[in-house]
Amino acid sequence: YGGRFVYRKPTPAEIRLQAWAALAKGAKGIAYFLYPSRPPKEKGQPSPMEGLRLYDGKPTPQLEAVTDLARRLVPHGPTIVRWTRYLLPAATDRQALRAYLFKGLDSRAYAVLYNRGVEGTLEGRVRFPFRNGVVHDLIAGRDLKVELDENATILAIRLGPGDGTILR
Repeated sequence: YGGRFVYRKPTPAEIRLQAWAALAKGAKGIAYFLYPSRPPKEKGQPSPMEGLRLYDGKPTPQLEAVTDLARRLVPHGPTIVRWTRYLLPAATDRQALRAYLFKGLDSRAYAVLYNRGVEGTLEGRVRFPFRNGVVHDLIAGRDLKVELDENATILAIRLGPGDGTILR
C-alpha cells in the first residue's frame, strides 16, 4: 500500500469485551498474536507500534487483560468447546448487559453474560426462561442469589467495564 497506517490500541476493557462477546456468540476459543513492539525512533519517546509487550519486554495493561482472561477462561475450555447455543433468549434490563444461553454436553444450561460498556461498571438483572433455584458463577466459583417467579429465574449481576462471566 505504501501508506502509513495508524492503529488505535484497544484498551484492556475493549480486549475483555471482544473476548466475552466472541464467546457469547459461540466462539470456541480466543487467540492472540504477540507481535513485537518496534523500538522508539528517539530515546525516551514512545514506540511507534506496541505489541502486548513493550520494546523493553515489559508487559502492557493489554497483556495483563489477556493474561487475566486466560487465567479465568482456560479452566472452562472443555465445557466451552462442547456447548451448543440455545435458541431461547435471556432478557436483561440494561441495553449494555448481554446474556446468551448454551446447553452443555451434560445437559446443563450455561449462560455467558457480559457488559458491552467499556467505560464503567454495570449493574443489571437477567431473566432466564426457566426456573432454577441455584445459579453458579463458574468464573467467581460461587453460587449466586436468585429470585424465582412462576416461569423464570431472575438474577442481579454486577460486571466491570467490558467484563463478563459464565453461569451454570
